Amino acid sequence: MSKCYLCGMLLSESNRSLEHIIPNAIGGHLKSKDLICKNCNSNTGQKIDAEISKQLNFFANMLNIERDRGKPQAFKIKDGETGELYRCLPGGVPSRIEPKVIKKNDQIIIKAPDTKIAKQLLNKYIGQNLSLDIDQIINNAEISREYINNWCNINISFGGADTFKSIYKTALSFYIYSGGNPYCITTIKQIMSDKEIVFNYVKPCYLDYEIVKKDSEEVLHSILIKGNKEIGKLYCYIEYFNAFKYAVLLDNYYNGDDLYYTYIFNVLNRQEISEEKIVSTWFSDVHNLFNNLEMCQTLFKDSLSNLMNIISNKQHDDHLNKLLYNAWENTMNMMGLSQGDEITKEVYDILIKNTIDAVMPYLVRFIPKE
Repeated sequence: MSKCYLCGMLLSESNRSLEHIIPNAIGGHLKSKDLICKNCNSNTGQKIDAEISKQLNFFANMLNIERDRGKPQAFKIKDGETGELYRCLPGGVPSRIEPKVIKKNDQIIIKAPDTKIAKQLLNKYIGQNLSLDIDQIINNAEISREYINNWCNINISFGGADTFKSIYKTALSFYIYSGGNPYCITTIKQIMSDKEIVFNYVKPCYLDYEIVKKDSEEVLHSILIKGNKEIGKLYCYIEYFNAFKYAVLLDNYYNGDDLYYTYIFNVLNRQEISEEKIVSTWFSDVHNLFNNLEMCQTLFKDSLSNLMNIISNKQHDDHLNKLLYNAWENTMNMMGLSQGDEITKEVYDILIKNTIDAVMPYLVRFIPKE
């Protein structure tokens, strides 16, 4: 029977737990019940995995990744020009935190995230005027979409002992999951309990080439492990969201059989990638450079810029597709049509108008201003 590799307790049906090798909160899918006990899972989940998940939540949110449990957490953003606060929902969708009622001449303008809140706000605004039908007013209201045209201020930081321990735990979990012997690694408890020693075993790894090759619109979580008996080293290389790249020294005196394990997971389509995309020299390069590895700001910024471009393109396509779908649904509802009904010229004309009305407020933002 297997034991918890953190505390050594024998795993049984009563104390074994489902451990995500890459945290669920950032889209990890690979998991096992034969790694750690419930208590260790809870302790590491609430501290070190919670920390890396918090630091990478921005990217999980922006990409609107699927998770085995729950959705990426929303967070607050501020309009850089107006100072207004919004809640950023999964997919990078801003939702107004403080709804507004604006009286303009003989019109009432309500700025709210949805019709339910708009109705509540209107009801509060008109008070006890029983002659007004709130539902009728809402149904007859002209609904428009508002876009934030200014950059929002967002601070992103990554690192620290807890985050590095989570990276180390991911490497260790994947090694054991793949068949590696945990008893070969004698530094586990020391690294997981000390505040500083983990920095000797986990280091930023930005080389002058991409270790894991990617297509232009792929976002990957990657784990590579290689052990070489002749050199006496067991290294792991990890990437989160293409951009956060780390090398892990799992065993400084490795004397087991030569081994090589890989796991590459596309977080957008939730598919494991089986074809070889790995530059074979990564192990020797990591070995030769490990003691001198440090964060290279230029290469990190390049990786982050590429990731942000993918995020921007994905959000653009997702939103445009949503607008087109809504225009189609609105047309079907207006004309009382069902799927498979004939599309007449009248329906087609209305669909064109609804599509233009839906997409133009969005697309006009991309027209350069003189």
